[in-house]
Amino acid sequence: MRINLILYALPAAAFTFLATACTREASQSEPTAAASELESAAADEPAIPENVHLTPAAIAEAGITTWKIQPVDLEHLLTLNGTVGYNENRLLQVAANIRGRVTAIPVDLGARVRRGDPLVVIESVDLGRAREDLIRALAELFAAAIDALAPTRLVGRVLSRRGSAIVLRGPRAAVARLPTARGVVIVGAGKGAAGLAAAVEGSLAPEVLAGLVVVPPGYERPLRRVTLAVAGHPLPDRRGITATRRLMWRTIDRSWAMNR
Repeated sequence: MRINLILYALPAAAFTFLATACTREASQSEPTAAASELESAAADEPAIPENVHLTPAAIAEAGITTWKIQPVDLEHLLTLNGTVGYNENRLLQVAANIRGRVTAIPVDLGARVRRGDPLVVIESVDLGRAREDLIRALAELFAAAIDALAPTRLVGRVLSRRGSAIVLRGPRAAVARLPTARGVVIVGAGKGAAGLAAAVEGSLAPEVLAGLVVVPPGYERPLRRVTLAVAGHPLPDRRGITATRRLMWRTIDRSWAMNR
């Protein structure tokens, strides 16, 4: 039995070796044959065209549907959450120059406004004080202006006596000297005529002989040597016509002062 096993084992080993060698030679020849078959098959197949044209019947049979590319309204609605804000490039910050409390807002949020439209109403203690100071300053300025236009001050700045002459000071430092040998006659008309006549009488009392001034009602005042006539204002009346004629005539006639 042991000898038989050895005899049968040798041919089996030899057969196995031969089969393995044959398999390796077959596997080396297979790639070359497959490549040649693919090349021949590719040469026999037709080329794929770049454009394909189908008839309407072929399109309908194949169930092909086409659409034209263009803007269309979407049938499906998509609901999203967002925040609406303002355009920062058109935002203007407005601030008040005073401190205070906002009492009213005349315009609504988002409303259109124009230049000069009020946006808020502010109550300010500082503004009230500033307004009171302004009113007080205006009152003082008005009082100073009235005082500067007082007849006695005006006459004192432009009229004076030097010996037997009257010195008149005009604009641009102009000076005129008038003799007083024949006396002084005062004529005038207007709301301030009586006050100016009184101031001239007080400054040139010895030289004032007579005169005539026409004033509207409410502006009368007592005068020493000057006659006072009342006329309508601003609409003229008969009294004004009479007083004006008298004033013009008496101004031309130099002897009227002696015969009044």
